[in-house]
Amino acid sequence: MEYLSRLTIAEKETLCDIITGAEFKKLFIANEQEFQQMHGGFRAKSLSESFALSIAKAHVNHPFITSWINDFVNDALQTITENISALDEEGATHLYAIANALYGSIFADQVDLYFKLTGETKKESVRLRLDEMLKNLAFEQRRADSSAANLKDMKNENAALCQRIEADKQALQQLSEGKESLEKQLAEAKAKLAEQQARSMDQDDNEEADLELFYDTDSSALPASSDDQTYSLCGIVEDVAGQKWLERYADLHYDRKYHTFYQRDDIPPRFENRSKLYIKDGPNQPDFYGVWSWRAIQNENDPQKDYITTAYQPRLAPIEVYIRKEAATLDDLVASLKKGLSCQLHSLKIMFAIPASKKHYTGILCQKKDLHIDDGRVFIAANCDEIPVYEFPKTNLLRLENGLTFYKEAFAGRPSSFHPLKRPLEIVRSIVAESISWSAYRARGLTRQAHQTTKTLFATLPLDDVTSKIEKKLHCSKAQAETWLTVFRKTAENYIDKTILEDDILRAAVDTDPDLQKRVKEFLQTEWAEENKQQLDEAKKALTALEDKKKAVADELEAAKKSLAEEKAEKQQFVDTIAMKEQVAADVEKEVREKIQKARENAAEFIAQMAFISPLTITQPSEKEEAVKNHSDVAAIMPYHIIPAQKDPTECDENHNWDDVLSAVAMNLEEAGVAEQHQKGLAAFLCAAYIEKQPLFLAGANAIDIVQAFSAAVQAKQHGVLSCRDMYCQQAVAEIGTHDENIVLIQNLLASNWMNHLPEILARKDMFYVATHPYAEDLQVEPQSLYGFMLPLFTEFFVDKKATGGYYDGYFAADFPENKVPSVSSKKSSMLVQSPAGHFIKQFPISPLIKNQIKHLLVTMHAIDAGTTADDDFLFAILPLAYALQKIGSFTTAMANSQDRISISSDLKRELQYLLGDF
Repeated sequence: MEYLSRLTIAEKETLCDIITGAEFKKLFIANEQEFQQMHGGFRAKSLSESFALSIAKAHVNHPFITSWINDFVNDALQTITENISALDEEGATHLYAIANALYGSIFADQVDLYFKLTGETKKESVRLRLDEMLKNLAFEQRRADSSAANLKDMKNENAALCQRIEADKQALQQLSEGKESLEKQLAEAKAKLAEQQARSMDQDDNEEADLELFYDTDSSALPASSDDQTYSLCGIVEDVAGQKWLERYADLHYDRKYHTFYQRDDIPPRFENRSKLYIKDGPNQPDFYGVWSWRAIQNENDPQKDYITTAYQPRLAPIEVYIRKEAATLDDLVASLKKGLSCQLHSLKIMFAIPASKKHYTGILCQKKDLHIDDGRVFIAANCDEIPVYEFPKTNLLRLENGLTFYKEAFAGRPSSFHPLKRPLEIVRSIVAESISWSAYRARGLTRQAHQTTKTLFATLPLDDVTSKIEKKLHCSKAQAETWLTVFRKTAENYIDKTILEDDILRAAVDTDPDLQKRVKEFLQTEWAEENKQQLDEAKKALTALEDKKKAVADELEAAKKSLAEEKAEKQQFVDTIAMKEQVAADVEKEVREKIQKARENAAEFIAQMAFISPLTITQPSEKEEAVKNHSDVAAIMPYHIIPAQKDPTECDENHNWDDVLSAVAMNLEEAGVAEQHQKGLAAFLCAAYIEKQPLFLAGANAIDIVQAFSAAVQAKQHGVLSCRDMYCQQAVAEIGTHDENIVLIQNLLASNWMNHLPEILARKDMFYVATHPYAEDLQVEPQSLYGFMLPLFTEFFVDKKATGGYYDGYFAADFPENKVPSVSSKKSSMLVQSPAGHFIKQFPISPLIKNQIKHLLVTMHAIDAGTTADDDFLFAILPLAYALQKIGSFTTAMANSQDRISISSDLKRELQYLLGDF
């Protein structure tokens, strides 16, 4: 049936609002082809509900929309007609049946539109009675909902009381079990000892599994048999004119080995006979050695000349071999690396080796991340716990004409063993220190200073044993020190156990003379008491303290029993109250049903009675509730309002440096639903954006929670909120920054005309702006120039749970640096530009403004947190922009071909494959 022809344009738009944008979006998704014909250029799935509604209004007269709306209205009207007929059959008056059916339908607030669609006309008096009936039904529904809510609150209070009682029971049980704690600890220690003994039986199997972790190979990086390129080991050289070249030393063949390249003198030095190649990509510092793939193509103008294309292969890093003949054992080699070796490294992989025999070597393979260089000396990195050990013959060495030595095979393969760089207790100590959670300390009411003190105590726990002390004092080797300690132990045992002649004579004299025996005992007793007087006094004090503690525990136990009895009585009182309230609710419900039944029989009488119903008792709101209401009213009226700071400074943490800030932000991000492995990286990114005052556009789940968590950590929750609803308001924008706030949360920016005023909104350069939006896909349809104002960030890449909202408050302490910005050396900035992330940003097709914004953020991130990883650079600075610009496809291709490919971790790659597909 045709209904829309009966309506005006305004009434048609009102009908579309009643249907809602959600229904139109479902329609467009289910009929993608018809939608594209009607309104092409958009994917139905990417539409917001408000945009879908606006499209439906714009095309309301289109046959596709008109037909569907007529069907929708017909179904709704038919449902209302059936409900009216059912109520008529139950004996209700016809007018009441209409009111009841309309109250539960989409036309509850549009009665005139309903009658226009049905073609019915009603007198004014009938319409007034119908409106009054609808108001009464709404009133009864609100009263029933209020009763149900009150009942639910009482049940929740009862549940909370039960939990308190249960907690007191558990505390009482813990007190009564105090005597058994030592026995349990002893049993656990014995169990751990047995477990350790059992684990030692599987040591060989575990060692085999551990060796697999150090397997050095990557078959996919090796040249395929069908590949027409040449893979060459090259070194970067610089001529007198400053031009950099690749010097070709060896070629990687299909047998996975490097073979020395010899240039022929009888043919021109071109094509395959080239010893020098043009450097197009990859590292460019002189004396760096790596692998480049290249091919020579005939010049189109002169076939005798060649055109060279080269590509750096970062996964084929050659292994430089550094032989240290001065070291006799691996321990000596490792010790020299810990002290620092004066040598120059030329590759990303280094094999430090010692001669095992005339034809064999033993070496340790170090990646670049395992080493650090300081003032020309090479050291083992402090965070490196163990290193793989390889045994290889002399024939596996490739000696270049310039004196450098490389491993002949492309990869070292499976190691023969691994060499520990730290003692087990040192590793355990560092793990325990890192595992001391600030969240656990905060939950127990302890301070951040206590947390740091405990971590420092564990980090400086002395681990030197007797052997090392003997070694230092006698200036001998560790083996000699262990020998001296063994000799001492045996001497002491012999002395203690040995029975000498003098002992036998004294024992015989004492046994044969009772008086002498008595005097000896008295003498020994007196002497022992004098020698151990201090220990005896301490033991008596300890005994007295234990007795006092026992009495205190008994008093505490008695108090707990008394408290438990009182809480049981209180619980019973609550149970009785709930039972009474439930009975009252049942009586109220019964009365309501009787009233409604009466109203059905006589609607006029029902209306008259409702006019004289006693008003409900109104409870005066508390000051806190009134404050919340007033704040909500202000937020509803004013586009810009302030979330105030925590008033009590004793409940806030002081941030004395950026380490404190990062720790506080990361802890709050956990409460905001951010995955554990990304909390520290996101904290560094947000702090860097806060320092640089770089506006962000945060889209996806928990976006607002993340902003609230950050503002709580750095400003004790104080921040401004700009709600971009209705028309643009210059007065609201002018108010930004006038309340000592420096963080502004912007909401509803995309769905308003405020977007055209973005430069005015972001005019204050001393403010940290963060816009939020619930749907990440909507940012993909925005103009690219938006990201010159605000860098995108998508929460679906790092949020894995709902936010709890339990954020800890913090603020900058008085001794915090005045400028609050860490210094960034030009060297560190230059290193970042030359890093894989910096090089990729340089090549990515975006404006110079956006490139510089990202570069500044990354430099600051690394300045405030030295632990920032390539995963963090990629996840927070690079990937969001590629996703927003829909460049994921070309992005992955660029990564594979980049001169310094961004090597993300396997865990992050697995997460992104789950979200984005093949990556």
